[in-house]
Amino acid sequence: MKKSTILLSLALLLALSAGAFAALSTNITGWVETDIVYKKDDPIETPDNPFYLQARMRGRVQLTMGSTNNANPKVTISMATAANETAWINLKDALTRNTTMPFNITGIQMVATGAWWKGGPELTTSIGSFNRNWSHYGAYRLGRNIIEVDGLSVGPVKVTGLYAYTEDESRYNKTAGNTFALRGSGTIDPVEFNAYFVNYGPQTDADARYNQFAVDAKVTPASGVDLSGVFGYEEKNKGITYKAEAKVTTIPNLTLTGLVRATDDKYNPAHTETNSNNRVWWPDEMLLRVGAETTQAGVKLNGSVERKTDYAGNDPTNKFTVGASTTISGVGDAGLNLGGSVELTRRPDNTSSMKTVIDASTAISNVNVTYKGTIETDKEMINDVTVKTTVNLFFADNVTLEGRVIFDENQSKDHHKLRYGARANWRLPNGLDIWVGYANWNMSGNDWVNGTGDDGFYIRLHRRMNL
Repeated sequence: MKKSTILLSLALLLALSAGAFAALSTNITGWVETDIVYKKDDPIETPDNPFYLQARMRGRVQLTMGSTNNANPKVTISMATAANETAWINLKDALTRNTTMPFNITGIQMVATGAWWKGGPELTTSIGSFNRNWSHYGAYRLGRNIIEVDGLSVGPVKVTGLYAYTEDESRYNKTAGNTFALRGSGTIDPVEFNAYFVNYGPQTDADARYNQFAVDAKVTPASGVDLSGVFGYEEKNKGITYKAEAKVTTIPNLTLTGLVRATDDKYNPAHTETNSNNRVWWPDEMLLRVGAETTQAGVKLNGSVERKTDYAGNDPTNKFTVGASTTISGVGDAGLNLGGSVELTRRPDNTSSMKTVIDASTAISNVNVTYKGTIETDKEMINDVTVKTTVNLFFADNVTLEGRVIFDENQSKDHHKLRYGARANWRLPNGLDIWVGYANWNMSGNDWVNGTGDDGFYIRLHRRMNL
């Protein structure tokens, strides 16, 4: 931490002392976000708890420096509050850890643009501690200590080469050692494609090194027909994955879609995306889906049929979905929006369930009203109503007022069966956004605000500033 603090101090000194360092050009990008909350820890279950004030922050900043006369090479220093930029730093905890600043150096990168020899092609060479995410399938989290050369063209194919070294197993490399990767991108009419090759493992043991590759492509063979696909293979477990998608709009007022996605039970590449929100493949899966969408007499209709099994075709789950939406004029300021969907699922044990969702929304004199009703098999109906408007008040303009009520007999806690809450939000003259609210459930949807899961009364100051 002391070394990071020293580096950060030197970087900021160079960036901000324009008079003393006029020979340097600097560029700062990124964002900083802060929260200040006045609340109780457990406002519903333990109402006698005292109110307290807490503050937290997070951010990611990149400082790039280069010569004003010849900004080549350039050096970029990356800083973040945590390795995971979505994580917050509690300022109280930061002080107890004796940290002078809640930012850590997460990477340093030097970029040089130009030829490697006289008359050679112009290439971009990057050296330093950073990360590359080429493909979610087999070329993701390449690095940390990287040498990358980009810009070489071989016919219609643009080639990028990368070498990375990792001392220990980590989320960037499942095997300690070095990683060599190549990416080729181009268009061979009419196919647009990307190909990725990765070799990784210990430097001193060739038998423990493995290859993995992936290729993705898309093509429009005819007007209104779009096709795309991905194929991946990894040598260590001899596993494969593939996906093919199609979208057809050749018939007027009708869109047809199709998807095949499959991964065997062996596929597990060393460089892939496994975050549940971003991953693109699931182990031991075979998924087939077809869908259609059209608009008839002002009503938008859609439907799909999906069949999911393991890779061998066992344990099928079948899902049928239909939906419709329309706008009825003459109701409210811009009409009444109505929508609904029905989803029928049949599982491998031959049990079935159905889920029906009804949506409605309208605006009357600058007051937006929305309703959502959800009916599921073996559950009570959930009714959700939200009312929202923006007004000018004596202390502030553009104040957003919002109230919400949810009636849900499926909840175990009595005060969660009837959930209600209200809040107001506006921007202060000093640039901070303020929320004042109360709810007997997690209306804010924010762990920092709601504490144990119930908002209670709270005041929140917040601002995210882009640099």
